[in-house]
Amino acid sequence: MLGPGTQKLVATALALFNDVIMREAAAARVPVLDLRVICAQQADYSHLSAIEPSAGGGEKIARAIAHAVTQHDFRRRETVLFGPADPPTPPTPPRSSRW
Repeated sequence: MLGPGTQKLVATALALFNDVIMREAAAARVPVLDLRVICAQQADYSHLSAIEPSAGGGEKIARAIAHAVTQHDFRRRETVLFGPADPPTPPTPPRSSRW
């Protein structure tokens, strides 16, 4: 577990790193997969490493890649931010206890 000061430093460094990626993608006019959005659940990450995807997280990333390469029009040379390939599943309403 990181201390509060270290967590803040890591978050700041990560924000700067992500900003560089977005700027370079915009300059190159290519699409970007936002892994922060694709892997938004703790279960999306390995229990061995906080930065490695779990099997489920890897599946989400693979679906997002497949979606981006099949749906993005690369001829348009524009930067598009891709998130999860699958829309979020709405919660199932509780069943009524009445018959």
